[in-house]
Amino acid sequence: MGLPGCLRDLYAHIFPAAHRREIISSGAHPDVIIALLKNSLAPCERFAFVFHVSALALVALIIVFKERMGKWFGIYSGLNLILIAFAQSFGETEEFGSVIHTGGLAGFVILGILWLRAAARGEIQTRFRGIGWQHALLLPFAVLAYWAPYKLEGEAVRAYFHPLLLLTSVDFGLAFCFTAPVLLYLLTFFYPHVPMFAYRMTAFNGLLYALFNLSYWLDPRTRWMGVLHLPLLVISVYALAQTAGRRQRSDSSSGLRSGPD
Repeated sequence: MGLPGCLRDLYAHIFPAAHRREIISSGAHPDVIIALLKNSLAPCERFAFVFHVSALALVALIIVFKERMGKWFGIYSGLNLILIAFAQSFGETEEFGSVIHTGGLAGFVILGILWLRAAARGEIQTRFRGIGWQHALLLPFAVLAYWAPYKLEGEAVRAYFHPLLLLTSVDFGLAFCFTAPVLLYLLTFFYPHVPMFAYRMTAFNGLLYALFNLSYWLDPRTRWMGVLHLPLLVISVYALAQTAGRRQRSDSSSGLRSGPD
């Protein structure tokens, strides 16, 4: 008995080797990765609204139940990152055949495991505390990542501010570069009641991917995609600065307690 249609499509997407032997382990080669990302999410487009709605529901539940949602936020983040690992690390490209982005696959799975471990240990307290001007400044970046307002016209990426994309854009929830800014933005509210290692690692990976995608700015046809990666760059830098500031304050406090020799 064969697999149901939806499961067969998912199997074919995640395990393209079963359908074609020309697999390339892409590593970090820019041309291969960019070609992969243009094609890898297309099979998942029908599920895009699920991630938008579930994220909004999660935020609503955090507002209502506050710290009691910490475990569930960690589970949501961990599973989402593991799903991203499989959704955007495999794909068919015209130039390179079937591609596996091994670096992304391993990295996102590890991040997902870190967040699942944090959830199991109860290391996350989800409460919107200490809301300040910095959160207001970062909000447009988080909304831009959640919205992903663009459309493809051949090789060109065009701005496309259609309101329906707030619920249907395929990138949020399935692409790290559009999902991580929103998760990190929420974590800036919960800080410092977050798992520091997982927080730093997510932000550090976000910074690496943001810097890698600066290449989009070099081509006028893809410059808007470069703009859409600004949320990942800005929020990742802020999150890393947030944790660095805490470490400096901790070191200063330790020095004061120890006193002079």
